[in-house]
Amino acid sequence: MIKALVKLAVVLALSCACGQGGTQNEQILTPTLKTTGPQGRDLTVPELQSFADFPIYWLGTQHGPYPLERIIRSVFTPGSGSPSKAENLVLIVYGECTPAREEGCSPPLTIRLEPACNSRPEAARAEGPDFEIRAATVGHVGGQIRIWTRDVTITVSGASEQGMIDAADQLTAANGVNFVGVPELASDPFPPFAGGC
Repeated sequence: MIKALVKLAVVLALSCACGQGGTQNEQILTPTLKTTGPQGRDLTVPELQSFADFPIYWLGTQHGPYPLERIIRSVFTPGSGSPSKAENLVLIVYGECTPAREEGCSPPLTIRLEPACNSRPEAARAEGPDFEIRAATVGHVGGQIRIWTRDVTITVSGASEQGMIDAADQLTAANGVNFVGVPELASDPFPPFAGGC
């Protein structure tokens, strides 16, 4: 029951705008959980490390007390005439939560990655002034922090602002060998967003 509620919270965190007439393809990396059925399949960490669509920044298989729980690949293409927005993302989930009620709960830390041109800085409704982490522009959006890099937009969700900033500051490329100029060490700067979408 608890794992089902956590799964529900993760699905809600994807914020998939799945409208009628669309198709959704979700692939799941689950070191400890197993998912079967038409919506997903298990992936391995080596498969994540060879992911070639866009750079993946992560915190490895453990971040502080939180183990890597899931990595979800979601691609959604709305049908013609649908008001829904296309989606192309990877969601990395660290830690589990224990729901207090039937509604479920949010995992302690999530990292959402999508191609930079899918979520540009000028399209976000930032709350407060921008700041920088490792040479990349960062904004507060919906209680999360969003980092705009050259290749991807990274959204970090967590229990506290400082926890989200600390996690963002420690991100490294899981699949860096596939891309030029992405940080392989947590001390390396992110390639800055240049626009041109």
